[in-house]
Amino acid sequence: DNTLWYVEGGIVRHITRAGASLGSFNSGIGAFSCAIAGAHIWIDNGTTAFKFTKAGVNTGVTITTGSFGLGYDPDRNLLWTSHWSPDGVFRAFNPDTGALVFNSGNFVLPNGNARGHDITYGAGKLWIATESLGQDVIY
Repeated sequence: DNTLWYVEGGIVRHITRAGASLGSFNSGIGAFSCAIAGAHIWIDNGTTAFKFTKAGVNTGVTITTGSFGLGYDPDRNLLWTSHWSPDGVFRAFNPDTGALVFNSGNFVLPNGNARGHDITYGAGKLWIATESLGQDVIY
């Protein structure tokens, strides 16, 4: 809908592209990342992601992420976690039920880069950001 959602501590904010506020709610969760999946917003605190309505109601559905970073894939209707967790595994969940759909093997990024901490979806691909001493790389 051409708007932006982001988390700032426990506060979930919704703004226009010009920066005007469209509202906010206190999730009560010290969050690191969020992902919009249809009519819901998933909020991740680095170990667990919680499913909320866009009006701020916690639905009670959770997933274990093991790390921060969420991305929603609307083509496959999957909620992806980053692979920042110690096992280096990407996980995909059903965003409606929270059920695990996919576990990758241990994925090693090229050129000695560390595990990916951010993940998003666009143009039919998952985009992963990582950081190294030299630069922040996107794969």
